[in-house]
Amino acid sequence: MQEASLPSPRIGAKGHHLRRIAANAISHLEVTAMSYPDGAAPSATAVADFFTACLAAAQTAGKPNPVLTLTPQTSTGAVASTQQLTLGKGGSTGAATYSSSNPAVATVNASGLVTRVAVGSATITATVAEATGFKARSITATVTVA
Repeated sequence: MQEASLPSPRIGAKGHHLRRIAANAISHLEVTAMSYPDGAAPSATAVADFFTACLAAAQTAGKPNPVLTLTPQTSTGAVASTQQLTLGKGGSTGAATYSSSNPAVATVNASGLVTRVAVGSATITATVAEATGFKARSITATVTVA
């Protein structure tokens, strides 16, 4: 299928990009359908799943990644000490969540407060959810407990 044969959305460059995604998806389906033996076709569920995946890709197309910062990027401290991480979301309004790669060494609460539990190191991941205008994105910091 040619992109030019699709209706022209009136939303500028983003519309052009979405038309290209749709044309590629339809072309992929046409090629896939031709490769089935004996004229068998994909099930309605398979086609629906494919278009759901295309829709999800189209909805994030054109959205930039927010420029995230997590301060401090590395920290070292004693057992039972705490460290507040500060997350800069680069203009995104997406909700932030935090997780620890090794909760036996360091835990992190919902607001980014790290508590050092035992000697070792852990990676703290802050994830900002997709929001209007921005894709979801994650950033990490390393916590060492000495």
